[in-house]
Amino acid sequence: MDLPHQQAPGETMIVPLKARKSGTGQYAFALRPIRPQDAAFLCQVYESTRQDEMASTGWTAEEIRGFLRMQFWLQHTQYLQNYDSASFDMILVNNSRAGRLYVNRSRDDMRIIDIALLPEFRRQGVGSRILGDLIVEADQKGLLLSLHVEQNNPVLSWYERLGFKKAGVNGIYVFMKRKPEAIISKIAAREDPMIEKLSLSSFHPHLKDRFEVRTKSGEKVDLELVEIRDTSTAMVDGFHLVFRGPLDKVFGHDTHRVKHGKIGEFDLFLGPVMYGKTDGTYYQAVFSRLKAGAKTASAKKTAKKAVIKKTAKKAAKKTQKIKR
Repeated sequence: MDLPHQQAPGETMIVPLKARKSGTGQYAFALRPIRPQDAAFLCQVYESTRQDEMASTGWTAEEIRGFLRMQFWLQHTQYLQNYDSASFDMILVNNSRAGRLYVNRSRDDMRIIDIALLPEFRRQGVGSRILGDLIVEADQKGLLLSLHVEQNNPVLSWYERLGFKKAGVNGIYVFMKRKPEAIISKIAAREDPMIEKLSLSSFHPHLKDRFEVRTKSGEKVDLELVEIRDTSTAMVDGFHLVFRGPLDKVFGHDTHRVKHGKIGEFDLFLGPVMYGKTDGTYYQAVFSRLKAGAKTASAKKTAKKAVIKKTAKKAAKKTQKIKR
């Protein structure tokens, strides 16, 4: 069986990462659609996620490999049959294949089908940054973000800290959902009300200006505002800011203190993003507010169910009266 061959590679996304070992080297990673020739590698990634589990079986290495190879193809076939709007992407680190990212995007939901990395690429920030971008995308579109995770997987508590809630159990798996949030009111505005006063027009005159960021560790980093993008929709008033910083001073996703000569000082949630360039470390800030009276797709669905339930109750009461 062949893997799907997606012809359009899409936009290459690159972000500098800290060196895996001591030193001054930088990592860059990207996403690209999987290709038929990636089958053996993707099977290797799958096998690496189940090595600890298989170690207790007492099987020979050949038996384990044969079993996992069969399981990989069964899983892949199931993915193709169950997710008709999915993107199947390879994760590249310094142009080397490092893992896989499968995401299904539907009208009401973004489902993380699978995200996995080879052992040597784990705990380097790659998974965190990809997941961070998916959260931003879901929040911006007003969509639920969901996934399945094994009940005994230590990553479960990490998902909970990111806002995912347990929504059900299916065998050994926990189904988790994260509701869309207005990002700035949730993260930054609770610490600095000034952030609610900032708008697209606040930043437009200051494209290419320097902004001083004081990180949580107290370090000062100068960033240049290089892009302002209006992302407003029928439901959301929103915009993105993209800043470029130095390669030798990289800080993580968090709420940082930002200072500008004209705008003033304010708290802003910033984090590294994949931007397609290697001339600096790029950071993104997302401003997202639901418009007055707007409802997310999930909220509309819940409201519709409530109306149906209420109508059914009324009909049941009328039926009881008739019988009496």
